[in-house]
Amino acid sequence: MYQKAVHAVAISGRLAAHAKGTESYTKAQIVEALPGYKAEQMTITMVEWLLVAITAVIIGVFFFVINMQKEQEFGVMKAIGTSTAKISCTIVSQVFLIAALGAAIACGLATAMSAALPASMPFYLVPAQVAVVLVAFVAISILSSLASVARVARIDPAKVIGGDFQ
Repeated sequence: MYQKAVHAVAISGRLAAHAKGTESYTKAQIVEALPGYKAEQMTITMVEWLLVAITAVIIGVFFFVINMQKEQEFGVMKAIGTSTAKISCTIVSQVFLIAALGAAIACGLATAMSAALPASMPFYLVPAQVAVVLVAFVAISILSSLASVARVARIDPAKVIGGDFQ
C-alpha cells in the first residue's frame, strides 16, 4: 500500500530545466509563503519603528526641559544681540551631535552583539536597513528638537531677565 512519492526537492544553484508538471520556487518565495511569517515580520518592524520614534522623542523632550532651564541665559544672549537663528542652529546642532553619537554607539554595540551571538541563533543585520533606521532616528530627533527652538524663539529678553519695562 505504501508508495514512495516525492513532494519537494531542494536544489543548490540554478535549475536549468525542471521536470514536466512541477513548479520551482526561490528560497525567498518559500519563506514568504510560510504561515504567519509576513505578520510576524510586520509586527517586529512596527515595534522597531515605534522604539525609534519613542527614543527620538525622548531626546527631544530632554532637550526641551534643558532649554526651559536655560531661558534666562537665552534671554541674556538675545539681549546682547545674538540672533534667534544662531541660538536655534546651536540647539539643533547639539541634538544632531547627541543623536548621531548615540546612533553610532548603538550601531557598534549591535554589530558587536551580532558577532558575539552563536551562529545557530537566527540574528543578522542588514546594513541597508540599519542605515535607514539610524538616519530616521537622527531625523526624528532633530524634528523633536524643533519644539525647543520654537520655545526659545518666543523668549522675550526683558521678561526673562526681570526688567519688564512697560
